[in-house]
Amino acid sequence: MRRSYGCDGIGVECRALGAATGYPAGYGAGPAGPAAPDTGGDVRSCSAVVLSIRHRKAFSGVVITRPARPCSRSGRAVTWLYLEVNVSEVVDAIGAARLLPVVVLNDAAQAAPLGAAIVAGGLRSVEVTFRTDAAEAAIRTLAHEPDLMVGAGTVLTVDQVDRAVAAGARFVVSPGFGPSVVRRCQELGIAVFPGVATSTEIQMALDAGLDTVKFFPAEQLGGARMVKALAAPYRALKFIPTGGVTSANLRDYLAIDAVLAVGGTWMVAADLLRAERWSEVTRLTAEAVNVAGAR
Repeated sequence: MRRSYGCDGIGVECRALGAATGYPAGYGAGPAGPAAPDTGGDVRSCSAVVLSIRHRKAFSGVVITRPARPCSRSGRAVTWLYLEVNVSEVVDAIGAARLLPVVVLNDAAQAAPLGAAIVAGGLRSVEVTFRTDAAEAAIRTLAHEPDLMVGAGTVLTVDQVDRAVAAGARFVVSPGFGPSVVRRCQELGIAVFPGVATSTEIQMALDAGLDTVKFFPAEQLGGARMVKALAAPYRALKFIPTGGVTSANLRDYLAIDAVLAVGGTWMVAADLLRAERWSEVTRLTAEAVNVAGAR
């Protein structure tokens, strides 16, 4: 997906330029890393957008800039960005592992060791839920783990989308289908997996142009049998069942072709996080990876 942003773009103000862009101020901000290749463009002033994106080590898109030119709206010099965001790359990465740990973190300081434990267990993606005040800071920390792709879960509002993306989230997950949340993610070029529970909600997701949805709460809605039933008429749709999935029923879900991946908390359970049992997180993650690979 290629989009250009400049003074006539949409969304949040890029304060350094006095121009609007499609990205929240501070998008992907964090410790400085490798600079983007020199494309001959002018990136000297747009600290809210360009300088943030260019040092995102985990960012897989391509940033190309053109030299500054007067803005038709403000008369000030602006830098135009051409940002290629590969949403399918995010979907493919999750689908390759077929597992997505879903984390509730109460202490952002635990984000780094948790991320290391997950990676050591063989996974490269994690969902951090917006159920606690620590979520935003935890996402920001995990976004700078070079071997990990972090997403935001339990996203209910457009404001949370913006905060998650600004912190470095590569994808957004919500418990239900919220049109405004989906629309904002699409504006930003961010993968979004809204929750569905019925065929009506699936149709809404398809009408919005989506091809991957979260099925939530999976076990309470009928489990793997319900996923099969819903998938039958929607053959192009992929599901991420979440809610009540454990090591005991994991194989039932993974046996379904329509299941892209399974979201679960058993690998990163609250009691393990409280006790900081990182080796156990690694062990459970590795066990789940082995099950997924043996499908």
